[in-house]
Amino acid sequence: GIHESQGDFGRALAYYEKDLEITKELAAANPQSINLQHGLAVSLVKLGGIHKHRGSSSAGSYYRRAATIWEKLYQHTQLKKYQHYIDTVRAEMASSK
Repeated sequence: GIHESQGDFGRALAYYEKDLEITKELAAANPQSINLQHGLAVSLVKLGGIHKHRGSSSAGSYYRRAATIWEKLYQHTQLKKYQHYIDTVRAEMASSK
């Protein structure tokens, strides 16, 4: 996001947390929506990135949750893009240890 690119990680964190809250509600109300489930995973990765940048050990939790969602989407759709997202987020998890 723009705040993240400007180095305002506190503000970016607040916006990403609000984004996650809204996306969680939408995804829960529409569990069959692939787009909303994907959006939920993206929100989690954004939060993971902020926490990783801040040196927080909680980054891995966000990345694992996103990977779990993408694994389910991949199993359901067999779209290679979800496997790519899984691989990318696992690399982020490995580099945040």
